[in-house]
Amino acid sequence: MKYSYPISAPADAVFEILIDEQLKYYQRFLPKLHVLTVGTAVETQLPTKLNRMPLSAKLTVLKIDALTSFVQETTSASGKITQSYRLEEKKGRTVLTYEEQNDFNQSIAKASYGVTGLFYHFVFNLRAKKRARYLNTKANTLVTN
Repeated sequence: MKYSYPISAPADAVFEILIDEQLKYYQRFLPKLHVLTVGTAVETQLPTKLNRMPLSAKLTVLKIDALTSFVQETTSASGKITQSYRLEEKKGRTVLTYEEQNDFNQSIAKASYGVTGLFYHFVFNLRAKKRARYLNTKANTLVTN
C-alpha cells in the first residue's frame, strides 16, 4: 500500500523532522540512542494490525538516504512489514510518499488480511495522511522559527 502527500515545507526540513520522530520512537526502547543509523534495531511487543494482540517483533532501520528516503523493517513470527518514506519531486512539487509492503509467512494471516484488506487500506490512507500532514506542519514550524 502506498500514500502520497504533496508537501509545502522544504524537503530537507520534512526529512529532518521525519528522522527526529523516528529517533524518538526508537529511543522509547533504547534510551541512550542519540543517532539513528542503518542497522539500528529494537525488539519489542507490538499490537497486530488485525486483532490488536501483542506480538514479539524486531524493528530494524534498513536505509537512510539523506533528504530522500527512510526505510525500516518490522519482522515477527507472522512475517515482515517494510515501511518506507520517500521525498520525491513530481510535476514541480515535493511529494512525501509512505509505503508499506506486507509479507506474511502463514496462509491464515494472508487470508485474514485479504478479508480485512479493504478496511485496512481505508484506515492506512487516513493514518498516512495524518502522519504526512503532521510532518509537513512541524517542518513548516521548524523553518519559520
